[in-house]
Amino acid sequence: MNKEQSAVKEAVKMGVPVVGFVDTNCDPMLIGNGYVIPTNDDAPRAINIILDYLIQAVEAGQKDATSNKQEKKEAVAAQKEPAAKKASADKKEVQAKGDTAKGDTAVKAADQKEKKTATKAASAKKQSVEKKESASKEKDAASKSTETKKKAATSKASTDK
Repeated sequence: MNKEQSAVKEAVKMGVPVVGFVDTNCDPMLIGNGYVIPTNDDAPRAINIILDYLIQAVEAGQKDATSNKQEKKEAVAAQKEPAAKKASADKKEVQAKGDTAKGDTAVKAADQKEKKTATKAASAKKQSVEKKESASKEKDAASKSTETKKKAATSKASTDK
């Protein structure tokens, strides 16, 4: 922290969030409203442990954000489905009235509205299914990669014996 004082001061002045590993020979007040991580900043092992933990936390946050976006899209698609049903009901109601010129125009408008709503709902469902499939493929690929690494390590260990 001592060597980086000017960079930290500038970041604090500019409002950039600062995360700092602070040892006993440093002043944590220099970081301002940033994030202080008390640790031995001279030990590579300690820094590696903290960085590994931070990496895992960032990856978990990214997965949560992705799943939240997907859930919101599915909720929007679910809200659009009742609108499509309402448009269909409106069309049937107009047809039941049997008005000639006005009825025909209203039927056409209801048809167009129904088609648009159904297309949007189908598109949202398709995107949701595609995202689920790609996530599943990524997960399968990751597990296969892990299995391959384990097999390679096992075969290397048995060859070393």
